[in-house]
Amino acid sequence: MGKKIILLIIQGVILATMPIYGQTTIDKLLIHNHILQQKLQMGDTTIYNCNRRDMPISQLKNNRQKSVSNVQHKQSPIIYEPGWSVDFSNVEQWEQFTIIDANGDNDTINGKKNGIWSLLLNDQNGMAMYYYNAKNAADDWLISPGINLKGGKTYYVKFKLRCVQATYPERIEVKYGNATKVAAMTGEILTPTEISNTTFQEYTQTLKPLNDGVYYIGFHAISDAFRIALYVDDISVEAAPEAKSPSKVTNVTITPDASASLKANVNFTAPKTSYDGMPLTSLGGIRVLVNGTQVKNINTLNPGEQYNFVIDNIPQEGLNSFTFLPYNEIGDGEAYVTSSYIGLDFPSAPTNVKLSDDPNNIILSWSAARPMHNGAFFPEKVTYNIHTVSYDNLGQVQLGDKIGEVTNGQTEYALGYGADKGKPRQLELAVTSKNAKGESEKGNVSNTLLLGVPDSTPYYESFVNGRENKVLIPFAEGQGVTFQMAGVGRTVDESSDADGGCLYLQTLMNDSVGVNTFKISLAGTHHPILAFKQKNTTASGMFYVYATIPNKGVVYLNKEKLVAGETKWQTYKYDLSQFINERYVQLGFAFADKSNESSTKVLFIDNIRVGDLADRDLSVAVTADKEVMRSETTNIHAKVSNVGDKSINAYQLLLIVNGKEISRQQINEPLSSLDIKTFELSYKIDKLEAAEQLNIKVIVLADGDINDENNSANTNIAIKKPDVSPVQNLSWVQVGNDIKLSWEKPIPLMIKTDDIESYTPWAITEIGNWTFVDGDKATTAGDFLYDSNGTEITYPNEGEPFAFIVFNPHDFNGRDLPAGGLHTFDAHSGKQSLASVHSTQMNMYSFEQETVANDDWIISPELPRLAQTISFYANNVVATNQITGQKVDLKQTVQILYSTSDTDINHFNILKTVEISGGEWQKIEAELPEGTKFFAIRNVTKPSTAYILLIDDISYYVGGGNVEKYNIYRDGILIGSTTDYNYIDVNVTKGNHIYQVTASYINNIESAPTTIEVIPTGISTVSNSSITYDIYTLSGVCLKHQANTLKGLRRGIYIINGKKVIIK
Repeated sequence: MGKKIILLIIQGVILATMPIYGQTTIDKLLIHNHILQQKLQMGDTTIYNCNRRDMPISQLKNNRQKSVSNVQHKQSPIIYEPGWSVDFSNVEQWEQFTIIDANGDNDTINGKKNGIWSLLLNDQNGMAMYYYNAKNAADDWLISPGINLKGGKTYYVKFKLRCVQATYPERIEVKYGNATKVAAMTGEILTPTEISNTTFQEYTQTLKPLNDGVYYIGFHAISDAFRIALYVDDISVEAAPEAKSPSKVTNVTITPDASASLKANVNFTAPKTSYDGMPLTSLGGIRVLVNGTQVKNINTLNPGEQYNFVIDNIPQEGLNSFTFLPYNEIGDGEAYVTSSYIGLDFPSAPTNVKLSDDPNNIILSWSAARPMHNGAFFPEKVTYNIHTVSYDNLGQVQLGDKIGEVTNGQTEYALGYGADKGKPRQLELAVTSKNAKGESEKGNVSNTLLLGVPDSTPYYESFVNGRENKVLIPFAEGQGVTFQMAGVGRTVDESSDADGGCLYLQTLMNDSVGVNTFKISLAGTHHPILAFKQKNTTASGMFYVYATIPNKGVVYLNKEKLVAGETKWQTYKYDLSQFINERYVQLGFAFADKSNESSTKVLFIDNIRVGDLADRDLSVAVTADKEVMRSETTNIHAKVSNVGDKSINAYQLLLIVNGKEISRQQINEPLSSLDIKTFELSYKIDKLEAAEQLNIKVIVLADGDINDENNSANTNIAIKKPDVSPVQNLSWVQVGNDIKLSWEKPIPLMIKTDDIESYTPWAITEIGNWTFVDGDKATTAGDFLYDSNGTEITYPNEGEPFAFIVFNPHDFNGRDLPAGGLHTFDAHSGKQSLASVHSTQMNMYSFEQETVANDDWIISPELPRLAQTISFYANNVVATNQITGQKVDLKQTVQILYSTSDTDINHFNILKTVEISGGEWQKIEAELPEGTKFFAIRNVTKPSTAYILLIDDISYYVGGGNVEKYNIYRDGILIGSTTDYNYIDVNVTKGNHIYQVTASYINNIESAPTTIEVIPTGISTVSNSSITYDIYTLSGVCLKHQANTLKGLRRGIYIINGKKVIIK
């Protein structure tokens, strides 16, 4: 098993998950990008471009999230006094700073912010961030506005620092100078320091300038290359109090005006002690600053006196910083800094957002919004908007379409439909709040509600060929999950029932992983059982089996401590009778390993069954090759399953082909409950088999089997014709007792058209006799279909490297696109075509998935080396730019090549290059020269227009070569060979005979037989009433239907029971 974790989220949709550790959602995103780039540099260059979903998170950001990056002042600089502080809560604060990219390595194209300081701001909670460059060490400055300082006086410079991940520490130094230039930063505040803490740590450093003047604080990022991110927040500069200067004010309250006017009522108590804790003997006054600017100097206070006043005309609506700076003749005392929101406040995102699991009418409810920053607020004037939810390719949750709203502060929304209707799907909704100030920049997401008609019993999932048929919902968290080394997936490397797949739960270190079924109804059962197979390969961790009941929670069926034991498949059964009367039950399996030991631990699950188990019940399934040549032996695979509760000691297995019993096998070997035994039943196709298709039927018989509905299984095998021409126009005449056969030689070349219809949808290998070469070896992409939330609907094998795929728009992840009105990907004929899609590789410096040029090959089967004309149909897509509305013709470039030797792509020569455009099927032809052994169709589209190339109805000529002899068969027995075009069978016994003639080529390769039924004179004596005849003229006119005799037919050629017959 590889390290790629493939999860099962909804039926037919494969998503990968990679939950990330970190302090915030932004941290998770940064770590995720860093992991991907690290994988590239370590040599694991395959980055799977799969849609991914993290574990549910409680908050999401909408498209109004701000991320600002500056390289110069955007307004005239303001000089501040001590007491200045900044918390990066708005863009105006950020614009006070100067950004210097000293090493010139910033990358801010398309909103990126690598190698430079930027503001990370969401909902007025912000911080400064330096985001790393993959190649260069940091040399980037974040310089404060100017602050007026006194020479010889000590000042406190406070700030907070943190990194994203301790294993990738950052480095910083803090300096000061008298200008916003690097050369001016000569004073030292913080020596170069390594930052490995992931939560903010506050630093208080001292600054003592020699002279009076305006000074600037410089935060110098000096991290090594390929770190992650360095954060700075809550910067302030204040004078260091002298011992006998006043201590800070106390009992501060700032009450915003309730009418939302830009004013506030301020209360505080003047200090009554000096900074050294002794009684204060002198108080000169208290200066009050708003956002660093003095608004009041109160110089009439006594120590310990309470004071109240109103600040009118506060300069800005929003968060304002208030500084209280007491002073006396000794100097400035201890400052007190706080902030308060003034004016009409934003509404917070509603909390406790819940979807009710109601079968009749789902109700979305939430707790009322509150003022975001305790400012003025009017709850009854809040409108709540209801949104769908989507996830981007990195699993970050996004607000989708608005689907409704409620006004006047109401906190419920009825969806108008129940939870048990429609196809299986998951529903999450988000609620945002809005008032006259604006809409909350966050929306909280509801619980995940399962919608759809519950699965019924019997329920069965066995992961055939590593794919699931039922809806399974995964979850995973932990350190191993972070590094893509743990999760829930499917594998083709293990199976309890020989069907090529099972589920696995894998942990690495401190992980919890698991999977839940969809809703399962137990209605109609009498004694329902959950049964499954489990194989344990680890000696640590806990395994949980549980049932989730609607509105009641989790009921554990088993909690098992895993121990070392025999590594083999074990059967587990659990009684579900207690849940019969519940609306549904959701079953789950979880594997938790909370140890810090770093080692891969895997647990396998397979053959999951839910429902009543009969005492004795065998079932059978059959698979066989889709196509088999005449004279070939094929192995028919029969799988006998004991789906009952008791062991069965003996049974029979029958093989029937086209209604004829071929074999009957007695098995006297016990088959335990839920065990499976597979059988290979060999069957050789007769070289003269006239049928074009064989019906294969397998039957299992056991005494006391209660259920006979699952005792037989059918499949079909198509008889594949060899690529050589058969003889033409076989006829016969009777000469006495002899039969003379005559025929015409085979057509030298026989056209063959491959319409792609016989291949497995979405296959990328084993597609007929074609050879495929993926020259670009990149990660295949999609972007073909999106749901109403804007989430991509993927197709099977998306993300896997391949050259061409069998593209079936009628089964696009369970959706019939043409039936829904989307005909962009229709085949030229039938339902399927071959598709070469655009592919991507990750740029290791930008983290962007970049489209690469196509280099995808289809190489033909071997040809007869004769000059011929080949043809095929090709199509591209004309897309619509969703922003401009303009049509974009995504033209594809195709080469037609030929080889006279083999399928090595280096041995092909280019015949012609064509451009596929216009979004319509067009026929492409090419002349192959004499001696051509293989031809190839190659997609070489450049990255700018790479998207999808469709190929269908490939026509070429087969056959050819010299016939060495003709073989003649009577009633299935070879009676002679000749190089002539006729043969006389002497002294033929009376009665009807079947004659067949084949053309034999080099290496004894025989063509398909040409068959004729010989009915000599006297045929009218046939009187078996059980034989009936459907008789047609060669022009298709029906002469007799279900006739019991051929009497009355004149001499001539007829079609009788589907065969050409000559009546003499």
